[in-house]
Amino acid sequence: MNGTHLRRTCGRCAVPLALLSLFALVGCGSGGAQGKLTGKVLYKGKPVTGGSVIFRPSSASENTVTAPIDPNGNYTAMVPAGVVKIAVDNRELQPPEATAKKEPRPNLPKVGNVPSDTPDPRVNPQKPAGTYIKLPDKYHDVASSGLSYTVKSGSQNYDINLEEAK
Repeated sequence: MNGTHLRRTCGRCAVPLALLSLFALVGCGSGGAQGKLTGKVLYKGKPVTGGSVIFRPSSASENTVTAPIDPNGNYTAMVPAGVVKIAVDNRELQPPEATAKKEPRPNLPKVGNVPSDTPDPRVNPQKPAGTYIKLPDKYHDVASSGLSYTVKSGSQNYDINLEEAK
């Protein structure tokens, strides 16, 4: 292989390689400012003791952010700066209906040396931390909650006060 052929081949790679490098530096999304939100979720003045807070930025290029609510009603989230719609969902804490029939445990093949009395996490997943509090359905979805906040760059406190449905 002569030097002229090698230079011509490498020259063809230079432009795509430069573009690829540029995309790697820019990345996905806007890469813009973010705010660290901390606060408490309250329903009728009392802490919501589990579940999640969902923040949906108004910009379609930004990802939705979900933050867990701790047993004291607190949350912390890094959220893109700008207007966000908010939802609060704790339905995963809702106890199963008393009238629901208990599903029989599926007969799965044994894997390795797992004792037969060890619960299969695929059948009985861990219950999330917290206590279920019935919230009005409108708060479960950002489209119906009526909650929004303008996130600024840096740290800020925002308590989410949920009211009883009218």
